[in-house]
Amino acid sequence: MSTVVHTMPALIRHETDMQMFRQCLSSLERAERRAVLVLHNQGMLTNDRLLETASSFELDAHVIGSGENVGIPAARQACFEYVWQHIPDCAYITEIHPDMLFPAGWTAPLQAFLQERPQEPCVCPGILTAVGEWHPEGKGVRSAAVPSSIPELLALLNESRRDEVAEGFVHPVMHRSEALRTIGGYRLEDLPGKQGYEDDYLLLAYYHELRLPKGWRPKADLRSRVFHYTMAQRMDYSDLNEQAGLNLQGLLRRFGTQGLHDLKNIHALPSFPMGGSV
Repeated sequence: MSTVVHTMPALIRHETDMQMFRQCLSSLERAERRAVLVLHNQGMLTNDRLLETASSFELDAHVIGSGENVGIPAARQACFEYVWQHIPDCAYITEIHPDMLFPAGWTAPLQAFLQERPQEPCVCPGILTAVGEWHPEGKGVRSAAVPSSIPELLALLNESRRDEVAEGFVHPVMHRSEALRTIGGYRLEDLPGKQGYEDDYLLLAYYHELRLPKGWRPKADLRSRVFHYTMAQRMDYSDLNEQAGLNLQGLLRRFGTQGLHDLKNIHALPSFPMGGSV
């Protein structure tokens, strides 16, 4: 039985992406013995080449997709459905990115959090970004000098762990597989755009369909820290606003304007921004 399965849309377009991807997998290999990883191929590599690359690390890698960039919601949903079909005993599913680095033991506090709080459908670690911000608790405040070497960076993540829970949502995120399956994950008829609002959509689905308490907000367990470069790959598309707009319309069709009000409360904002996911 695989307690945790990691899922990743793998957008490999050039050598920079490949280098970042290999660094990510190397850190995952060191962080967790024979980690299970489901990759949705969205880039220039063949499935065989992508599997060969992932399998050069001590990972239990699975590759789906065909190399087409179908977008974030479709790729992640395909990963979820693969897990539910082929690894049904999995208790927790993560959403990770190629621009992340993972210290040893990063999933253990997240699993403990979900075991201790059975009403919570998901939990995030705290993250350090490339500009030195700690999210979610220090968003907008540059308070860390990001080391240039990976060993020093991973050491900083471990040194910065705190026995504290903060409100907020970041990636990576660990989902309780049962809760994710209950809400169906991303309903692609509502999310036709390649990216934008997919996180908000999932949080609203949890809030409404699981009947979470009024005032519920997602949590980050700061006993776990991960480096996330953040938006390193997907900000260079010319139609980002158009794609996000398609998903916003789908969110509104499902949840109505009440959904925007709920998101304002979920994210603890004075008003909900209309330019994309928070």
